[in-house]
Order: sequence, then structure tokens, then C-alpha cells
Amino acid sequence: MPAAILSGILTALAFPKAGISFLAWVSLIPLFLALSGKSRRSGFLTGGVAGLFFYGILLYWVPDVPAHYGGMPYWICLVAYLALIFFLALYWGLFGYVFVALRRAFPAAAFVIAPFLWIATEFVLTRFLTGFPWGIVGTSQYRNLPLIQTASLAGVYGVSFLLVLVQSTFVLALKQNSPPWPFSSWPTPGAATS
Repeated sequence: MPAAILSGILTALAFPKAGISFLAWVSLIPLFLALSGKSRRSGFLTGGVAGLFFYGILLYWVPDVPAHYGGMPYWICLVAYLALIFFLALYWGLFGYVFVALRRAFPAAAFVIAPFLWIATEFVLTRFLTGFPWGIVGTSQYRNLPLIQTASLAGVYGVSFLLVLVQSTFVLALKQNSPPWPFSSWPTPGAATS
């Protein structure tokens, strides 16, 4: 679970207020590693915990809005906030569940399918029950002007796809004991040099 928690925290820090956008390029690696060897149920719980920390940090401001502007009792606002982040964490849990199922059936291909699965969950999130567009991973790159041009062709989901693809294939390379590109040209430690 610590790796899942780390993934949730790092992904949240890629968004404003912290705005450390480069973290979105590595933040899901602990989650992919944590999902390895899990059962479907554990995959759901692992993904859900990551999502809980992600949305818990990302949406820290939610209780204050109805309390301040609507005059609602703060405890009701906190209950609504907790209900919201638990609901949204289900999407990360769903990702974990399906990824683990795919990994059991297709050990290597699951990492290549993972970006498609991720953007499918984001697509449903933004449309189900009127949609909730906060927390789409691709939006963390809004200041990365060269990369964000991808959105003109593939939308924000295309940016999310690239972020997840880089991380999932990195973990796949680690699992296959082959150094991921661009590290493949580096000399192996202890290897003889000419």
C-alpha cells in the first residue's frame, strides 16, 4: 500500500497548487509496481487507495466552498467531500482491477494496454453522472507547451495516454530485466569496456 499512497500523492502534486508537473511522468510507476502479483480484489483496493490520496489532496478545497459561500455546516461539507473522493477513487480502483486481470491473462501486453484502459476510465469519469473533469492526468501538463500541442490532435486524453504509456512501458522493461530506452545504450555495470 505505501507505493499506492506514493502514487496518489505524487500525481496530486503534479497539479496546481503544487504544480510540479514533471511528477506526472513518474507518479504512476509505484502504482504499476504495486499492482504486480496482486489478485483482482487487491488490485481494486490498491488502485482505490492511490485514487483516494490523489483526490483527497487534489480536491482539498471542496469542503470550504459550500461552507463559506453556502453557509452549510462544516461537518456536512466534510461528509460530502469524503463521499466525493471515495466515489472518484472507485475509478482508480476499477483501473487496478482490470489491469490486474489483464496482467494475469497477458503478462506483457497488459502494460501496453494500460494507457488505453487509463483513458477509458478518464473518459467515463468525465461523462458519467454529468461528468467530473477534475484530475485528468493530461491536464497536469498545461504548462508544457511542446507536449500540450498533442491535445490539438488527440485532446487531453492523448496527453494522458502518452504519460501513462511512458510509465507503463518503463515498468514493463524493468519487469523483463531489460533497460528501458533511452538507457539501453548505457554500459551494464561490471561489463568489460574496450
